[in-house]
Amino acid sequence: MPSVDDVTDEREIVADPIQRARQLLARGDPAAAAAELRRVDAEKSVSPLRRFEWTFVNAEIQISLGRLTAAEERAAAAKPGNAEQRSRLALLFARIHAARGDYATASAALAIAAQDVDPSATNGDLARSMIAAAWHHAQRVPGHRVAGRLLESGNPSERAWWRLVDAVNGALTTQGQRTAWRRWRLNHPNHAAGRFVPPTLAGTDSGPARIALFLPFTGRLKSAGETVRDGFLSAYFLSGATSRQSIHLYDTTTAPIAALYREAQRDGADAIVGPLSKEHVADMWSLDPVIPTLTLNTVAVSETRRSHPIQFALTVEDEARAIANRVVADGWRRVIVLRNPENWTARAFAVLSEHLGPGPGGAGQQQSVNGEGTRLVSTGVFLEGSDVTAVVGETLLIEASKQRHAQIERLVGDEVEFTPRRRSDVDAVIALVEGSQLASLKPALAFHFASDLPIYVSSQAGRDVTNPDDLELLRICDMPWRLFPPQIKSELREAFPNNHGTADTLFAFGLDAYRLVNQMTRLTTFKDTRIMGSTGILALGTDGVIRREPVWALVKDGRFEPLAPVGATEPGNADLATAGR
Repeated sequence: MPSVDDVTDEREIVADPIQRARQLLARGDPAAAAAELRRVDAEKSVSPLRRFEWTFVNAEIQISLGRLTAAEERAAAAKPGNAEQRSRLALLFARIHAARGDYATASAALAIAAQDVDPSATNGDLARSMIAAAWHHAQRVPGHRVAGRLLESGNPSERAWWRLVDAVNGALTTQGQRTAWRRWRLNHPNHAAGRFVPPTLAGTDSGPARIALFLPFTGRLKSAGETVRDGFLSAYFLSGATSRQSIHLYDTTTAPIAALYREAQRDGADAIVGPLSKEHVADMWSLDPVIPTLTLNTVAVSETRRSHPIQFALTVEDEARAIANRVVADGWRRVIVLRNPENWTARAFAVLSEHLGPGPGGAGQQQSVNGEGTRLVSTGVFLEGSDVTAVVGETLLIEASKQRHAQIERLVGDEVEFTPRRRSDVDAVIALVEGSQLASLKPALAFHFASDLPIYVSSQAGRDVTNPDDLELLRICDMPWRLFPPQIKSELREAFPNNHGTADTLFAFGLDAYRLVNQMTRLTTFKDTRIMGSTGILALGTDGVIRREPVWALVKDGRFEPLAPVGATEPGNADLATAGR
């Protein structure tokens, strides 16, 4: 039972408008919180401490309302009077940057600000919180952007920070990441990031000592299995873990999955990676495995199990989610989808429909950065290449324009000079097509007066392109391994000269399978962990499926140029998205 003093304190907190506003904001009611703040005249009758708190909470309210410029203005007006307030303000600015999708600036700003915090016992927790938040945001910064910030920064503390992030990202195992941090700390003894182990690297987990790799090495999936194996083993040798870890191969075409699982148990496997086919993944799930397992495909499961294999696959659904987020963040309100009839485009379209909604009031409709819903206004499906021009015209309502012309001529009884016009309520195009179909799609859009519309495509459009010009000015999402390959890819090219197209993709998939199995403890212990992978930024969903966040590029003069992070543009502006229009 609370004491009288406890009750009194609680009443005082509730009665104070600033604290009351903070409580209302925590409950998800920013409008009521703002109304509560209006009861306080921060310019006249409050102390400097309360003025800071009033301004700080006001900025937090603006963030929750999506008014990031206003939040930044409020935060800039705050006058911190001590180390704690300066640290809180740095964390607040980082939240604003992160809300814009600019995780790199959020991360670097905190790493730099932590340098100014006195590392005494009194202020140690402040610096720890700031470095922990810096790591949290750094996990969302793609590797090519880390490399860019490292080259661009003129601040020694920031350069040191990005060297650390780059070193940790480059290590393939948790133990390798700890080693990278220790080595970095020896060279930067005075940096705040060297005083605290990165939060998700705390502990003593060293990864599995014996890994069982379940893949097909004969039959119809032989080539895929061998390529994934090559990627997995390449990561194993690159990690330097050969002295403390062993990999054992099991051919899933030689025996049932249950028999191979029992064999791996007898062999003392600490972890299983695979199998690859959906049928074999379903068999693995039916076993309810005790050994920690990372499957290399996904199956729908509903029943509760005592253990849950983590599922990892290169799904088009991940790219469709990325496209939906991108068009919303870039500020487009009305979008059309053009696609072929393949199964993968139907799956991608289902995700787009869920996220953007089929029209006004759609259940999945996302809020656009300019305050209005982004929605799909039309869809066109072409069965063959010869259908593309007609389908594009129908989707853009060119035929309706021609019919209006005919009606006008009938009304006036004479010929009327006329140029067909496409519908004006379209801001962008999402094209779910393969590379070979771009040669038909882009001319069809130009023919129907839509060459000015930005086109967003998935990774399939970047493969098997016969003419590189077909990719020009497209906004493409794909894995970092393909758009912004690391140096190690060039070094591996000599050993694997046939890795291109699908093989290149599967090789990167194998690399990431090794990353994931060696960092499964991080993924399951720290729920917000993200791993910088070759196929994208990887995170574990609540359903046990790895979510993959691809990277974005604008194709310009035949080169992949990085697009700004999702949400990095200010609400109401799509300046980066209009580049090249």
